Amino acid sequence: MMKIKILPLLAMLIAGARGPQLQTMFLSMVVGPFDKNQNDPSVSYTIESTFNVSKTIYEIFRFGDNSNPNMQTVTKANHTIASGATYTGYVTFPTKSLLGSSGMKVTVDIYNSNGSRIRTMNCYIYPRVRQTVDPTKCSSHTCPQTRAVFNLSMVSYTNETYTFTKMDDYFLTDVYYRLPIEQFELETSLSSSEFTYTSAYLKVPGMNTYFPGLTYSNSTAIIPLSVNYNDGKLTLSVKDNMYVDAKLLIMSQTSKQGYVATKNFYLPVNHSKDLVGSSFILGMEGVGYNKTSFIWICSLLAENPLVGNCQNSGYCVVGTVTK
Repeated sequence: MMKIKILPLLAMLIAGARGPQLQTMFLSMVVGPFDKNQNDPSVSYTIESTFNVSKTIYEIFRFGDNSNPNMQTVTKANHTIASGATYTGYVTFPTKSLLGSSGMKVTVDIYNSNGSRIRTMNCYIYPRVRQTVDPTKCSSHTCPQTRAVFNLSMVSYTNETYTFTKMDDYFLTDVYYRLPIEQFELETSLSSSEFTYTSAYLKVPGMNTYFPGLTYSNSTAIIPLSVNYNDGKLTLSVKDNMYVDAKLLIMSQTSKQGYVATKNFYLPVNHSKDLVGSSFILGMEGVGYNKTSFIWICSLLAENPLVGNCQNSGYCVVGTVTK
């Protein structure tokens, strides 16, 4: 059950024909957007009474408009609210069947127990629009994403931003043959509790000659990554242990005899030059409220490794060894 954050929204004033003025305040806030093809969300709503006496009321929710033959109506049971008290209820939004690209109308009627209507409120909610963004093409590497917040009187918009403070479209490997996945950094406006993502990965396409120990599907190996949140800063790292031949630096995604567990991704010894210009794909999917996908391609630039053959390394061993 999804519990929606409750914030003050609007007041409903009810003037009685006689006697003191009666008031109630509707505090529900519907936070979106919603996904059409996911399970119908259970949404909480809160009513605060400013009546000077206890009142028995009930709510009727209507989903869709009168022109929609599939319009659904939900009538909530009577409940009594004491003066100054609050009531929290729950209603299921039929987004799976009624939420289309043009939105879904939600109408809420609040009634006295005798059937006289106190107030009617309307809003429209819209489905989530998922985007795929190449951060290397964002202006100044800042990729703002607009999030719609739907309530019973208006639609408001807030921005969640992602600024790639360290963003290149290439990998520059270090002298130890490592692929520096951690070189990418970004900042987000979301707090740690707000930031979410579905998956992150490094794709290694068409390189089974140099990385025979990886698991390939359709000629592409996928290395799962983690997105690490630290005070608004996000970095990438290898999620699961990988395994490497300590001499040849051959990578494997499964444990093998003679291989060492590592969280680094290495290039094979003596092949760093062969791989120059090769393309890797980095991705973060399902990011933030809008479930944005950030996907970019990185070409490989390689420095000479520290030790290796004399042609491709900073240091090499020549000569022979005799007893």
